[in-house]
Amino acid sequence: MNITTASTISWSTLVALEPRLLRLEERARRAARNESRRWKYACGNRVWSREIKPLMANLVGWGRRDNHPVLGTSAAFDVAYSRLCELMPPCGQCSCL
Repeated sequence: MNITTASTISWSTLVALEPRLLRLEERARRAARNESRRWKYACGNRVWSREIKPLMANLVGWGRRDNHPVLGTSAAFDVAYSRLCELMPPCGQCSCL
């Protein structure tokens, strides 16, 4: 049995296995910049929950439909989650917290 943990997977490994993650990373960067420009009080949670997480959940983790032995794991989800969340703007005086 091969156990995949977040400590055994890197972002670059995920991108090599699923190139759409790289496009999603760029989309996350753009969305974060737009959120910061568009609103006086940027909300990273709004960007994350509406734009990025739904797309990510189709590419990695249990939401992936092809049962890929690495991409379909919760460890892959955790690595992608960490990488993409750090790109989100901080919440600033919004009502989400």
